[in-house]
Formats: sequence, C-alpha cells, structure tokens
Amino acid sequence: MVVRQRLPRGPRLVGEGVDRVQPGALRDRAFLRVTDFLVPEAAEALCHELETHLEYERVEYGELTRLWRGARPVGDPYFGPLLRKPAAATNDLAYEALTVFESPWFIEWLSAVTDTEVCFLRPPTAYRLEAGDRICLHDDMTNPVHAFSVAYNLTPGWRQGQGGETRVGRVVRKRPAPTPPDCPIDLHYWEVRPDAEILTPIFNSILLIKLSTEYAHSVEPVSGAPRHSITTIYGRSAFPD
Repeated sequence: MVVRQRLPRGPRLVGEGVDRVQPGALRDRAFLRVTDFLVPEAAEALCHELETHLEYERVEYGELTRLWRGARPVGDPYFGPLLRKPAAATNDLAYEALTVFESPWFIEWLSAVTDTEVCFLRPPTAYRLEAGDRICLHDDMTNPVHAFSVAYNLTPGWRQGQGGETRVGRVVRKRPAPTPPDCPIDLHYWEVRPDAEILTPIFNSILLIKLSTEYAHSVEPVSGAPRHSITTIYGRSAFPD
C-alpha cells in the first residue's frame, strides 16, 4: 500500500476536478468518478478529434457487445498509434491531452488515489457507440496484472434516457455464452447484484474502476446520439507477497 499525504500537482491541461480528490479515495471503493478532468479547451479539442478525425473499426461479439473501436495499424487492436482520416488537420492540443493518460504525473496521481503503485499497461483506446450499441458486463481481467480501468467520457450534453450508462456491480453469477470463432476472448453471461450503480455519462469526467473478479461493469444500450469515450488500462507495479 502507498499512503500519500497530498496528490501531485497536475500539468497545464489538467482541470480543477483533480484538486477535489483526496489521497486514497479509491482505496475502499469499487469506482470513483472525477469531473472537470481536463481544462475545457483540451476536453473540447479531444472530443472534436474523436468525433471528426479518427478512423474506427466495427467490433461485434455476438449480441452481447456492439461498438466502434478506434482503428490501429494491422496487428494488435490495443497498441500502436490511433489511425486518423487522411485529410484530418493536425490537432496538437488533442494529442497533448491524450498523452496525459500516459504521463508520469497521471501514474503518480493514480497511485496516490488508489494507494497502489500503478504502472501503465494499455494505451488509450477510443470508442464510439451508436444507437443500439452496447458493451456487455465484463471484468477486464483477461490478464491478471490488470488493476484499474480509466474511462474518459467525451460526449457533451448527454441526458438521462439516451442510454449509454455505465453499470458497476458485484458479481453474483457468471456462465459461458456462445462465442463467435473470431472473438479473441470467451464470452459470458454475467449477473450482478440489484444494487449495482448506474452512472449517466458526464462530459469531461473520468471513471476510475478497480478491476477484480468480484466486480463487473458494462455500458447500457445507447439510444441517443453517438457516445464517445477513451479507456486506458493500468496495472500494479508489484504484486503483494
């Protein structure tokens, strides 16, 4: 466990929301939402990048998960540069905002918030969910070193009734589901406790989720305008003895 008396000061693009978070805030919780994560102009630049300039590839895992994922060069879908449309103008502010999630400052900040020595594992991946799309319940524990997921919401003006809420709950039951041959993971049907949290998307907020086999999270079916977000995965720098 890492106990810090104060959180590190953020770089210039980081918003005032991080100053409202206390050290160890995620120590005894399954998730934590932080609003006003970036300064408004950085959030808007990154939102425009996701809405207008990125290339996406379609991902469908049976009827359980349907979404558009930010495209990368052929190979690993989670590593390498995100592909941009050929005629897309350079967006230096958006690029700088995206690098915040890989910065030494964010690693130190997340370590302080979680009381855990955190390391960076998977680069930010962009997601676009259109009407009818959803992400099924899952725990992101395809790799046992996964420890925290950070989802950054970039859809302005989202309202209740448009779907796309994040559900986080304690797992009650898990059973195998039909898995298409091209699916890289084994799919499951999950059940979580009735008291699961339902979180409506808030623009320019990050959702920190503690990853374990005890909890699962999902994105409910979208019924409104496209929902944009970025997700990054972090691990523990060392496993406990």
